[in-house]
Amino acid sequence: MKLLTFNYSGQQRLGWLQKDGQTLLSVNPARTDLPQNLMDLIQSGDPGCQAIVSAASSLDIHQLDKLDILEPIEPKSIFCIGLNYSDHADELALAKTDYPTVFWRLPRNHVAHLQSLWVPNLSQSFDWEGELVAIIGKGGRYISPHQALEHVFGYSIFNDGSIREYQNHSSQFGLGKNFQASGAFGPLIVTADEFGDPYKHSIETRLNGEIVQSAP
Repeated sequence: MKLLTFNYSGQQRLGWLQKDGQTLLSVNPARTDLPQNLMDLIQSGDPGCQAIVSAASSLDIHQLDKLDILEPIEPKSIFCIGLNYSDHADELALAKTDYPTVFWRLPRNHVAHLQSLWVPNLSQSFDWEGELVAIIGKGGRYISPHQALEHVFGYSIFNDGSIREYQNHSSQFGLGKNFQASGAFGPLIVTADEFGDPYKHSIETRLNGEIVQSAP
């Protein structure tokens, strides 16, 4: 399933994008028998997804290009892995490490699809970074590496805008990653079953129509 969140008549709605890439089905707020938002759906897991699929003929119909798209979800926690693209690490002349660099992002500093990122006046090096987002659906502890992807509900994309002057003040990247409106999230979350193996996908970032990042 391809899922998103949008504003309709002042209410946030859960939307399911159809195969034509334009038609969207949504859950009417009056339907108490179905998940009302993406967090509800994630918590309900496969039964919630199946309930929406079964109710498809009774869901409201919209056209994607006429909707006000919001961030797909406001996460409780956002863990970011730095230096995860070797070419980009080489570009920044950053040494590879034995352990991942982990930093945090705050949801309040995100913008939604087609909204503008803000370039702060104090920066001359506001930079783009296209990232794959894994949305965790099932909790756990001491999860083995070969079982880790079983806990992913779905995937999305993120432009991890970075203020390099502040990111490089210390070994902690977070300061340069949390300026207001510095990251763009969404629009879609694609469920793990439809997305497939994340290692078989690539990611591209375009700036003014020019490809500036292309990586597996």
